[in-house]
Amino acid sequence: MFLAFDDQDLSTAGLVKQMAKSIGKATWLLPVLVWVFRFVGKLTGKTSVIERLIGSLQVDITHTKETLSWKPPFSVSDSLNVTLQSSNSSL
Repeated sequence: MFLAFDDQDLSTAGLVKQMAKSIGKATWLLPVLVWVFRFVGKLTGKTSVIERLIGSLQVDITHTKETLSWKPPFSVSDSLNVTLQSSNSSL
């Protein structure tokens, strides 16, 4: 099995920051302790949603890169710029 990914680990907060930067907006993120998110998830019955939000989404593409002699053609920043700029202009 081959996995294609941009080869850059990114947290949810990092993704939000990159998206804001791509559309030229300021980012205001409030630090919230992980246990607070988990507690709210238990109270609301949304534990799985919270775990997806705070969990790791790391993907190891070493096998793909070595087997296919492949490297990601775009960075996260480049991809977000293209995606968000094109969707922003269509609104």
